[in-house]
Amino acid sequence: MAWRLQLLLALLLQAVPAVAPAAERPWNVLILTVDCLRPDHLSLHGYGRETSPHLDAFAREAWVFEQAVATSAWTSPGIVSMLTGYYPPVHGQNARHSHYDELMASPLRLLKERGYATFGRSATGANYGGLGLDEEVGDMGFDAFVRARAADPERRPFFAWLHSKEPHLPYAPSEANAGRWLKAPPATPGVDAVRRHYLILRDPPADLSYEHAGAVAFVPGDAEAIRALYDETVRDADDHLGRAFAALRETALLDETIVVVSADHGEELLEHGWVGHASTGYDGKLTDELVRIPLVVRVPGLGGGRSDALASGIDLMPSLFEWLGVPSTRQQPAMQGVSLVPLTDGRAGEVRHHAFLQTTRKGWTTPRGQMQRRVTALRTGDRKLIWIPAEGGRPARREAYDLVADPGEQVDLYASEPERFADLEEARRRWDGDNLRTASALVLGAGRGRASEQAEAIAGGDLLAALHAYRRLLLLEKTWGLEEQPFFLDEELGAPWRALRREAGASFAHAVDCEAQGLPLTCSRGAGPQ
Repeated sequence: MAWRLQLLLALLLQAVPAVAPAAERPWNVLILTVDCLRPDHLSLHGYGRETSPHLDAFAREAWVFEQAVATSAWTSPGIVSMLTGYYPPVHGQNARHSHYDELMASPLRLLKERGYATFGRSATGANYGGLGLDEEVGDMGFDAFVRARAADPERRPFFAWLHSKEPHLPYAPSEANAGRWLKAPPATPGVDAVRRHYLILRDPPADLSYEHAGAVAFVPGDAEAIRALYDETVRDADDHLGRAFAALRETALLDETIVVVSADHGEELLEHGWVGHASTGYDGKLTDELVRIPLVVRVPGLGGGRSDALASGIDLMPSLFEWLGVPSTRQQPAMQGVSLVPLTDGRAGEVRHHAFLQTTRKGWTTPRGQMQRRVTALRTGDRKLIWIPAEGGRPARREAYDLVADPGEQVDLYASEPERFADLEEARRRWDGDNLRTASALVLGAGRGRASEQAEAIAGGDLLAALHAYRRLLLLEKTWGLEEQPFFLDEELGAPWRALRREAGASFAHAVDCEAQGLPLTCSRGAGPQ
């Protein structure tokens, strides 16, 4: 009998999933993103060229998510989704002048409450200023940042997002890697353009103020040369990562830090007729070369492995919260991402059935009047449905692809097999509704905070402070008014916002009227000289 109990106990112990051991103090978090980095151009994912030897070695003791996708086809929406756990229509950072209000819910603020110092490549101004990143590190090298944190005498736990732009246009590899796969670049207009220009616009407007290559005609043979140039810049990025990994080991920070390596989005290399992504080509699309991203996560003590389950950039923060032992339920409204931890400890083979993606047509350079024209896609493990808005005289349309039979997305099946994608149409409708509800809750909370600040400023007789608070409230409406479906226009969900906006506007206007009459800002209605 005793041996049976021992055998049962041994079997039960074997069935317990492996988890990362508890840290003696909170782990640091270091997120290293590389602009435009395509996983299918990494030797880590079986690419024929050895483009990522340092990452390959690092990933042997990390988890590699082989089917990860970004939430957008340009930088700001994709990165903000990673840092908030919200889809772009909810966090609203879809334009170069959008703002995430400091009073809105943010996972980083929850970490700061637990004593974390927070660092970001951008930490002020548009898009990133309100996320809870306290110190801006700009283009500081990955390894320099690691050594600076190791030298900090306080050794406070830190959360940091650093960003590298090596593979971004122009494809100008360093002396160390130039010529590794392309000895002599051909002298064609297309290859010249990708070597020299940040923007290569398919249809450039006459009034664009940015320097760009203009309309370029690519010719046969360009694709091979362009891919070689891109690969050489990827090798530069891997060298940058390698220096960071070395610094982490040399300073002993590696086993105190959750390290994430990922990207903001991918990059088209003529698979669908152009080069670049939404911001660099005025040609926003959501094919896989633009939205697939690497996602490598090393958690101290967890070990490594690979998962081919679908994952999204919005899943990063819920996963980090679970690894750090921080209750994600404290984030309200709840993050839209899901934790990937069950994929690493044997609890699940899949944590999400589909992922959504959305981009403006021209990314960072999208004119304000075109902001609401969004390309949206729903991707599962084997299918994709894309909604493309009307533009340039072309009607709105849908495209649909079988990603198993046609991974290059060359054969559009929507006209011939629409019924095969009917479930994705319904999932889109549910997603739109969830986005409206979540955005309404997120923004309304900040709006009420700004209205309270305004009321306190008026009560204290400070009209300038009241103006600042009211302006911040209006900025919320301006930012989310650029979405495809502004939540405040919804008859039911928008009612609280519209009431708040009216009350704040009337209160501020009355304070201005009182000031003009030389009376206290809280003067009675109708008061003043008779």
